[in-house]
Amino acid sequence: MKHSRNYQEVRRCWYRPVEHTCPECGRTLREALTLTRRTVITLEGVIKLIHAGYRCPDPQCVGHQRTYRSVQADALALPHFTYGLDIVLKVGTTASEGTPDGG
Repeated sequence: MKHSRNYQEVRRCWYRPVEHTCPECGRTLREALTLTRRTVITLEGVIKLIHAGYRCPDPQCVGHQRTYRSVQADALALPHFTYGLDIVLKVGTTASEGTPDGG
C-alpha cells in the first residue's frame, strides 16, 4: 500500500490564465474547472499546485467552451510528473557532463 508523502515546507499556489476577458465578447472569464491539483518538487521547494481553467460565462458566446490555462503552471512540470522541469534539466545536464564525449 502506498503512503502519501509528507513534506516539511509546502507552498500552496493557485495558477490562473493571463487572460481575464473573453476575446470574443469581452466578458470577464470565470473559473470553470480544476485542471490539475498535485504536488510538484522544484529546486526552490515543494509546491502544492492548483491549476484552474477559466471559460467565458456567456453560453451564447462563440468561445464559451474554450478553456484558458495558465502558461506558468504548464511550464512547471510535465503532465503526470512530480519533479519540476528545472530538476529534470539539472539532472540531464549533470548526466551529460559525466559522459566521456561531453554530451
